[in-house]
Amino acid sequence: MKTMKYYKKCEGCGLNLQSSNEKKEAYVPNEDFNLCMKCFRSKNYGEFSNNLTDFYDVGEIKEIKNDNVIMIIDVLNPYETLIHNINDYVKRENLIVLINKVDVLPKSIKNESILSWIDEIAESKNIDFKYASLVSSLKKINIDTISNFILESDRETSIVGYSNVGKSSIIKSLFNSVGLNINNLITNSIGTTKEIIELTYKNKKIKDYPGIILKGSYQNILSREELKETSPLKEILIKNYQLSNHQTISIGDYAFFHILSSENVNGYQFMFSNLVKLHRGKYKNKEHMESYEINHKKGNRYDLIISGLGIITFKSNGQKLILQLPKDIKFNLVRSLYE
Repeated sequence: MKTMKYYKKCEGCGLNLQSSNEKKEAYVPNEDFNLCMKCFRSKNYGEFSNNLTDFYDVGEIKEIKNDNVIMIIDVLNPYETLIHNINDYVKRENLIVLINKVDVLPKSIKNESILSWIDEIAESKNIDFKYASLVSSLKKINIDTISNFILESDRETSIVGYSNVGKSSIIKSLFNSVGLNINNLITNSIGTTKEIIELTYKNKKIKDYPGIILKGSYQNILSREELKETSPLKEILIKNYQLSNHQTISIGDYAFFHILSSENVNGYQFMFSNLVKLHRGKYKNKEHMESYEINHKKGNRYDLIISGLGIITFKSNGQKLILQLPKDIKFNLVRSLYE
């Protein structure tokens, strides 16, 4: 039986590098490599995987109990990306929330409105934290907030988050802001990090946790090209529609929003990547999709968040609404960001 020959850890996925079996994970041809072949191909050739076995589960973060913790969430999917039981592992005073990708929201939405919206969603999930900050890895917004939190603490810092919230991109921006290079962190593939990666930021230790599996997210079933189409990289242009009885908005081929019955013509706002094409048509049941009736109280304004895809905003006037999605894709109805 051939013995595995192990070297250092891969700087991309965090696994122990080995050169004995190229069919096993973390294979390298020799000890000169800092990235395993899978991470090397992802970084240099854009090879992609969204295999759900690559992810952590929530229970695997329990060793963060004595750390300060940065939880990164997606501003377009806050209900699902706020880790539901994070306070089982982290006290309020040791936890901050970074609301990532805020640069893709329309500039007309005030920062105070976003923070209030996130606070309300967190409260509905019984999540308590020291403070939240709006950030963007792409535009380098509020990266100094992260730096101050880490450097002013006398504890180690753990960075956690669900898959595809931009965790690795945030860490790269943080290090690059002070001239430190960690370019082997892979940011173009979902679920790359598989073991905890320990990093040194100035004189502080940071632990980068693998992305936690986000069950029910559209990202789990999309190809690389579909992810490029559905993941916005610049400010979203909100699309407004006046809809009445038996009308449908097709959100690409990803989702279908039906007005099954309505006493009035009502306005609906669609906040999805600008690359996703919306089409208005007549109601027709999509038999290959699961159908969900949206329960809402008259007079309230809501955001209907499709996990990993985008947001539909509407005011309830007693209309009957049907959302059709692939099986097991989640959605949430929350108080609207626009109120």
